[in-house]
Amino acid sequence: MRKFWIVPLLVLFGCQPAAEQASPAAESTEEASENEAAPRIYEKEGDVDGISYRIRFETLEWDPSRHSIGGSPEGIENVDGRWPYGLQGSAPDDEIVAMSVEWDGQEIDIPERYWSDCFNPFPDAEPEADQITIPVPTEDGGLILNMVLGSGSARYAVSWKLQMNGRHERRLAEDQASIDDMNAANFEVRPLDEEIWKFAEILR
Repeated sequence: MRKFWIVPLLVLFGCQPAAEQASPAAESTEEASENEAAPRIYEKEGDVDGISYRIRFETLEWDPSRHSIGGSPEGIENVDGRWPYGLQGSAPDDEIVAMSVEWDGQEIDIPERYWSDCFNPFPDAEPEADQITIPVPTEDGGLILNMVLGSGSARYAVSWKLQMNGRHERRLAEDQASIDDMNAANFEVRPLDEEIWKFAEILR
């Protein structure tokens, strides 16, 4: 009687086990990750009055799918329920997605509400451009960062008072007098004019 040996089809045809084959879902996820845009980083570091600092902003191209948008045919009136600064009704080009400050070697936690409504912060500026002002130390161990953001008639002035304990304050104004005063205050290294800034929007 003859004996017959059965060769497994898997070996005969050289098929690979299913576990070694890449799944379409995994390939799609990897492709999406590769295509995701990297943020533009604007950073400044140094020391002032013997205190070291590092200030960093990250921006991305505006993506309406990340937001809840309200408005009218005339333009955008709110983003995520808040007034959007730097727009004047039109859709923004870019948005801040992260803001971080390291002060005297310690990271200060800055909640999103203090910067997420600030759009088009550094228009037409390359990341290597010096767009960030030098912070001013406060008597309570914190700092004040005064900056004019946006461009043209959509410019706005922002003053962040940041503290280690998280009790921050932000003042924001869009009128020309406040913008001019902030530019002068930064140049002269002096506090903002309280009379000019008394009508500014304050966030605590």
